[in-house]
Amino acid sequence: CKAAVLDAPCLKTFAKRIRRRAGYKQLRKTKGARAAYQAKPFVFLLDRRNPAHGDRPWEIAHIDHTELDIELVCHRTGRNLGRPWLTLLIDARTRRILAVWVSFTSERSELCMHVMRECVRRHHRLPQMIVVDNGKPFNSIYFETLLASYSITKKSRPPAQSRNGSVCERLFGTTNTQFIHNLCGNTKLTKKVREVTKEFNPKNLAAWSLEMLIPRMEE
Repeated sequence: CKAAVLDAPCLKTFAKRIRRRAGYKQLRKTKGARAAYQAKPFVFLLDRRNPAHGDRPWEIAHIDHTELDIELVCHRTGRNLGRPWLTLLIDARTRRILAVWVSFTSERSELCMHVMRECVRRHHRLPQMIVVDNGKPFNSIYFETLLASYSITKKSRPPAQSRNGSVCERLFGTTNTQFIHNLCGNTKLTKKVREVTKEFNPKNLAAWSLEMLIPRMEE
């Protein structure tokens, strides 16, 4: 301040200006773009002439996977089989779930093919454009060949920007909180693993089988 011939501010004024700088730009400089993404202003409408979710049903659809917060058992032996995977194909315009697939396999390339086949079985058609993340299954030669065979355009979401997948992510959260977390054997408690005791361990309380869960999930 002396070099610039300015009056130096007091500590209170200086701290107030520092707090005013807190936000997206400050976090981006100190922690990087990925950490600052949470503080980035939300853009609700890109262009009224070019809707982000298409002009009509079946124009844009989203595919994504998540591991459900529940432990399942074998319906014959009662043995714990672990947590299943949920795959959804959702129409971006109407938010209608076009296809759902629940399975124990962690091979996501198989899950992609299953949910596409389920969509054809239900509706006898496929969407015109599919939005996916940057995972390896969506870049596999099998998935690319399937899309090319039916002239489907693939669009990849920007990496580390979860808001672009909010169509699926929001539904995953609602499915867990309003349905899965109300079933026996849900793993909600394991988010605070230090509080889990043997009496309330989800692996010991599991009662649902995959055959029981799939019809309820489809409903």
